[in-house]
Amino acid sequence: MQTFPNPLWRRRLTTSWGAAGRLGVSPRGASVHRHYAVAVDRPAADRWLSDSERQACAALPWPERRPDWRAGRIAAKRAVARALGLDDPTRIELVPVSGGAPQLVLRGDDGSRRSAALTLSVSHRSGRAAAAATSDPGGLGIDLELADQVQAAHAGYYLSVAEQQLARRYSLTDLWTLKEAAWKALRCDDALPFTALELRGDALGRISAVRLWGAVRPAGATVLRPWPGYVLALVWVPETKA
Repeated sequence: MQTFPNPLWRRRLTTSWGAAGRLGVSPRGASVHRHYAVAVDRPAADRWLSDSERQACAALPWPERRPDWRAGRIAAKRAVARALGLDDPTRIELVPVSGGAPQLVLRGDDGSRRSAALTLSVSHRSGRAAAAATSDPGGLGIDLELADQVQAAHAGYYLSVAEQQLARRYSLTDLWTLKEAAWKALRCDDALPFTALELRGDALGRISAVRLWGAVRPAGATVLRPWPGYVLALVWVPETKA
């Protein structure tokens, strides 16, 4: 079994999201495993990738994006491995899916391949990457952005009047990042206007729900600062029962 040196990682966190006061989704919440990675030199990063993943990375038309892509794959494999209780994350392959999160495939010693039923979200920005995975039913979104990149004059373009009130608790970049994460959690199409999605806050201004085209769904959210100058948002939207 391969082992991997810690210098690939700045931080690794495993968090059980519970609604008791923090996320406000349900008494149980969701078990979400999140991992961070930095862009590393190619030989070290390539050890984590399958042959097809290395080919996909090499085929990216912009070479400067390849380190971020590799970092995203590393973070995703660590999050998935933790969620599934696997010791070797290199057994995990992420197969690209157009317009959505990659499909998860587990490779056995005998060459067999089987899919894994997990919800995965990945984001990368400027040499950093983050991923989150859960086996609980629902929508999960993660987004990583540079801090202080949103100007107050532009808030009206992506925040409703009600959402702008949430700026008492969150920075404008926090809210942008939260909306991007919620967009992923709800699997919104690129053709959908950003204003169709609205974050809802509770009495304390914490994100407690999301509204899409008038339909409101409970949600949990958290904002983190994994590195100086970066903002990370996670949004969890539990599956609604019929």
